Amino acid sequence: MSLSRVSKLLAVAALTGAALATPGDPWVVMDSQSKEHGKSLSAIDFDSASSGWAVGDHTDHTTGRMTAHIKRWDGAKWSDSAVGDLAGKDVALNQVAAVSGNDAWATGMSVPPPQLRKATRSPRPGSPLQYRDPQRGLQAGLLTAAGTPYVLTHWDGQKWASVTPPQPAADKDALVSDVERVGDHALAVGLERKLDPQTGAPSEQMGFLDRYSGGKAQRLELPKELTAKPSAVFSVTGSGAGDVWISGAFVTPDKDSPYAAHWNGTAWTLHELPVTAQFPNGWNADQIVTSGGTVHVSGRSLYTDGTLTTGYRFDGKAWTEWTDRGLAEINDLSVRSDTTGMVAGGWPTLTSNVSQYASFTGTTWTSHEQPAAFAGKEGQVLGVAWLPGTDRAMGVGYTNDESEWGGVYYVTASRS
Repeated sequence: MSLSRVSKLLAVAALTGAALATPGDPWVVMDSQSKEHGKSLSAIDFDSASSGWAVGDHTDHTTGRMTAHIKRWDGAKWSDSAVGDLAGKDVALNQVAAVSGNDAWATGMSVPPPQLRKATRSPRPGSPLQYRDPQRGLQAGLLTAAGTPYVLTHWDGQKWASVTPPQPAADKDALVSDVERVGDHALAVGLERKLDPQTGAPSEQMGFLDRYSGGKAQRLELPKELTAKPSAVFSVTGSGAGDVWISGAFVTPDKDSPYAAHWNGTAWTLHELPVTAQFPNGWNADQIVTSGGTVHVSGRSLYTDGTLTTGYRFDGKAWTEWTDRGLAEINDLSVRSDTTGMVAGGWPTLTSNVSQYASFTGTTWTSHEQPAAFAGKEGQVLGVAWLPGTDRAMGVGYTNDESEWGGVYYVTASRS
């Protein structure tokens, strides 16, 4: 069977059991900014219904410089926030976790001048492949000098201030792929990578797990099974210090072998996820959440050698394929604070460039189109998050049009 045929079948299977998209309802526009103004948002999170953050970058279209951009939710509206000592620095933010009203964390990376930015390559060491997802490609293409840590900033209830992150090896830089609140602190996952300074292609890389607590960052030890060969960690979730899940992939030039791993407070358990004969180059387990007592992993192939979207779920005894995901390709997942439901942002099919949302009640998925102002416009939902204690969620992303700086960056919200 051809890869294109397999992809089409998987796209259909991913939507099995999901209701058709509801035009523009229940999602509404909360905030939007023309791309001409250069402000973009990549991630969103809330510590309460009246307190939250969205982070991204501000690009000067004349010089190409990128600086940090942060927005604040006060329960009624979004407004620009001061970025503290990151002001004026060449930085792009891409992840945020809100632990409490006086404890939030945002990560990103130092951005080289436009003339020093390299062509984007796959994170598979030694592979010439490129990303097919422009947003991932942009992030991976912002290569920093060897020995450069990722950017980390902390909100203490009064201001944002930089915090020193773990230092990578002298020949590697570091990239954070996810930051989440887990119990009373935040956890970050990502990878350190050694890069060819001419091509930007990695020759080796290793996943990491960091803990943010008490205003400081700490590198945690991963099991030898995850560090004995090239790996990446893409997502993290959990209920507390004795219950943490991470997901990612072991990477070689020809194959991504997906995994999930669980920490029970004493030891790690590694779960290697299936790679099918129909798609032998594998996939990345790039979203992991726990809802209704079940672990859900959503993944995909990231590269131009073919397209695969898939998912698996774990009931504590066995992994089974997760086909009723509401969307064919998921960019982000968030779970209600009571763990009974989920919201996802992404694309309804493998060939669609028009993003949608999907909500899960615990039994049924329902897909929702973007609000009328964005209806039919190509683009991506980059981040979604539930407002704690409510039945509402919000998302950040962007739309495109044909002009050079056309389209908008937005915050949207579900009515219920």
